[in-house]
Amino acid sequence: MRSCFVVLAIGSLAACMSENRPPPAAASAPDHPASGAPARQPSEARSVRLFVDPGASELTWVREAVAVLTPTEGSDVAGVVRFRETRDGLDVFSVVDGLPPGRHAYHVHVYGDCTQREAKSAGPHFHFTGSSFDRGVRHITGNLGELRSDGDRAATHRTTLPAASLQGRFSIVGRAVVVHAQPNDPSQPPDGGAGDRLACGVVGISGDAWRNR
Repeated sequence: MRSCFVVLAIGSLAACMSENRPPPAAASAPDHPASGAPARQPSEARSVRLFVDPGASELTWVREAVAVLTPTEGSDVAGVVRFRETRDGLDVFSVVDGLPPGRHAYHVHVYGDCTQREAKSAGPHFHFTGSSFDRGVRHITGNLGELRSDGDRAATHRTTLPAASLQGRFSIVGRAVVVHAQPNDPSQPPDGGAGDRLACGVVGISGDAWRNR
């Protein structure tokens, strides 16, 4: 059952995101999409590039990433979250199954470690532009938005995050995505008071194989 869901989810993600997918950048111009559309201007936060194969003769910098969510202890929540760099920010598309009815916040967390039963090993939320351990922050950090579930079908969500990136000092690659039991509470920054952790997945560099499924 779960394997069928993952195949279907990845197929849905491929169909949704392939229409406007820019081709990978080449070594001759790694700071610009091959499509010709202007990329976001490099900044201190993005000055260090991550390359798919840093040992290749022609370098292609990382434009896409994926987190495969697996359930925490006592949970049935699983899914796939995909990230893609665009000129407007980081495009996020998620398909998550097994959620109880209602709204569920999900966030990027500091550590790419989902080994503990309740995913506490993922640590606090990841701040896209500042310190993830600053409890004085007045907004919800690492926020990917909320998943809305009817308790029957898989929940889907898409958003674009202008402040988040796969590149540079604040890259989310190697971090974790965590789905929570409750929605965000804006009065409780920086974690949003979203409650228990239902699923967790490490953000990794995405390859091309999923597009051909």
